[in-house]
Amino acid sequence: MGVTGLLTKLKPIQKHITLDQLYSQRLAIDGYSWLHKATIGCSYELVMNLNTNAYLKYFIKRIDMLKRYNIKPYFVFDGAKINVKEGIESCRLERRNINKQRGVSLWETGKHLEAIECFKKSVDVTSQMAKCIIDYCRSENIDYIVAPFEADSQMVYLEKEGLVDGIISEDSDLLIFGCKNLITKLNDRGEARQIERNDFNKLDELFNLGELTSKQLRLMVCLSGCDYTRGLDHVGLTFAYMFTQSGKSFEEILEDFITLGKITKDNADILLKEYYFADYSFQFQRVFSPTQQRIVTLNDIPIDHLNNQERTDILYCSIGNVINKYTRSREYIKNDDDIDHEMHRLISIGERDPSNFDTRLVSREKLINESGKTQRSIQFYYSNLWKKYASPLPLHPIFNKAPVGNLSLLYN
Repeated sequence: MGVTGLLTKLKPIQKHITLDQLYSQRLAIDGYSWLHKATIGCSYELVMNLNTNAYLKYFIKRIDMLKRYNIKPYFVFDGAKINVKEGIESCRLERRNINKQRGVSLWETGKHLEAIECFKKSVDVTSQMAKCIIDYCRSENIDYIVAPFEADSQMVYLEKEGLVDGIISEDSDLLIFGCKNLITKLNDRGEARQIERNDFNKLDELFNLGELTSKQLRLMVCLSGCDYTRGLDHVGLTFAYMFTQSGKSFEEILEDFITLGKITKDNADILLKEYYFADYSFQFQRVFSPTQQRIVTLNDIPIDHLNNQERTDILYCSIGNVINKYTRSREYIKNDDDIDHEMHRLISIGERDPSNFDTRLVSREKLINESGKTQRSIQFYYSNLWKKYASPLPLHPIFNKAPVGNLSLLYN
């Protein structure tokens, strides 16, 4: 996730720290990042839709570690999908499905270890799994919030507003959103790596991010590629940094590539649109304000950004479709008074499903338990029905091989 190679480029300013150096701080934590790690030990159960509390135990263990240093976690969970990542999300879904099918085939042939490796790559972390963690946070009075869209922008907003002292995450995108204090690579011994934005000017002159403005940083990662745009072929961070240093805009750099025959005009047009989407999303993505109890943007949208109608349409398409309180549907909305802030508040506290806001959000394990109760009730009903009406009749041989009450057997 994030910008490929960025954390490696920032190694010279990464500080090896231990949690005692963060004593009594309040830290935003990327909930889905921890969930992805937690699934490694229970991937089979998750893929096969079996009950498990292993991923919750992972959270409890890590929370207990933070408590020893009086660190106050503030969990932030992803919300609804955002338009600008539709392409990358569909690719990830396809990879997960392929790995699941491969894993099931391997499992059926007895190759369980190989199957588990495929299952690890096929797990889809869901809002129902996040709800399991949310229920625990509520019981322990631990702060949490479900972002309207991505956790990255929500965490940076919390830091920007002074509600947290830093962010624990593995996603390098956070630095482009504006994160000041990133704690990454946290292990079970309480060791981590810290990257502070103020140290950018200590980097080597060949990659001195301290010399770049926020706009140039966004340009650089859009040239090399990030979650929002594929970037230019064969352009890594080093070349992207050099292009950015030239002072040229994204459009001018594309023109140079067209002239050199390295890209077609049609592809350049697609990349330019992706760039606008990414640039706006990094700056103005929708977040939820815990203090105002309403949807806001990560940064205020300047008036001059709203003068160009075409650009305005792209901007609002980039920052997330919010819920219209009149139509009860997700739309890109320019007038904040038309937003259903109350529904977004319910989403933020984990009461409503971010992807289907008319539905109450229920934890994965409760759903499985309820499904099991329903299935057992159906089996009990048809078992009694069979005993009452069918027992005098000769049994079909298949009933000696299958549990009584299997509904499909009544029609064969």
